[in-house]
Amino acid sequence: MADVYKNELKDSDWNLLIDESQTYISETIDTYNDTIAYINSHRIRKSARICWNDYRWTRPSGFLGKSVTAQRSQAFIHERENGFAPEEWLFDLEKTIEGYHYARIEPVHIKTGKHINEKYDLIFYTFNSGISQWFWVGEIREVEVISKNESNRIYKEYKAKRWWNEQQLQLEELRKTDENSEHLNVKSFVDWDANDLFNIRFRPEDVKLFPELQPFSKNEKPPSNHYNLPDAGDKPAFLTPPKVGGLRFEEVDDDNDDNDNNENTTIIKRNYSVGLRELLNVHYDLQKAFIKYLKITYTEDKIGKECIRIGYNTRVDVVRQTA
Repeated sequence: MADVYKNELKDSDWNLLIDESQTYISETIDTYNDTIAYINSHRIRKSARICWNDYRWTRPSGFLGKSVTAQRSQAFIHERENGFAPEEWLFDLEKTIEGYHYARIEPVHIKTGKHINEKYDLIFYTFNSGISQWFWVGEIREVEVISKNESNRIYKEYKAKRWWNEQQLQLEELRKTDENSEHLNVKSFVDWDANDLFNIRFRPEDVKLFPELQPFSKNEKPPSNHYNLPDAGDKPAFLTPPKVGGLRFEEVDDDNDDNDNNENTTIIKRNYSVGLRELLNVHYDLQKAFIKYLKITYTEDKIGKECIRIGYNTRVDVVRQTA
């Protein structure tokens, strides 16, 4: 594309500008697409607490296991006060509109609306107050936070498809049949603001529910006790393979490693803030000298070098294995 400078605009016309713009777009579209793909592959990972549910978050399950925050707390928690929360339909994935499942979770409910239009990869966790245990639930990629107008539109779709009525009936049935849920407040669902009944959307294929709820390990702490959106941090302990102790021992080959003519001290280059520097690579010489010393001193033992630490993807320069 030819540059059109300010002082040349008077000699240009719209057709030329349009042609030049089209040329620029066609020449840079691959770079643009690569950039968007990179951004999408580096989304922010967040953690999100959701209320307890006994039915894998496909329908409400009643008061049992829900938050029992001390009554002296001034914070209003809907699940505690009313016996349910809209996020109990979070994984009712058969209900999709235009390829997306819509839901509401408390952690992105912020008055400022700062999360709207953001996309996150979320990992969910929950707390069962009945047994005082935290659990990991699952993950969803590319969760998009939607606007109030979009929530209102989806509410009308739910009404038209009678999904909203189905949810209301589930709550009414639960109140009638579950002895622990006789005080469940169905009216709070009926009166819920349509602009706030949904706040996220995602594609069902981006959901990864763990086969079983995974209890936190003894040393794990919840990312937050509150219904907010902290950074995800390290992976849950059960997703992190344990480190395996020990070394993969590689004994020194006398025919190769004791021969002084095998390898010479080399020059290596390093980039520093002051520029490129050449350094003597004395690692081999030191390693060879130390191995020689150990062999003379501990004649009955085996001496190894560059032994891999199993499970850590690192090496130990010199190892002495006692007889």
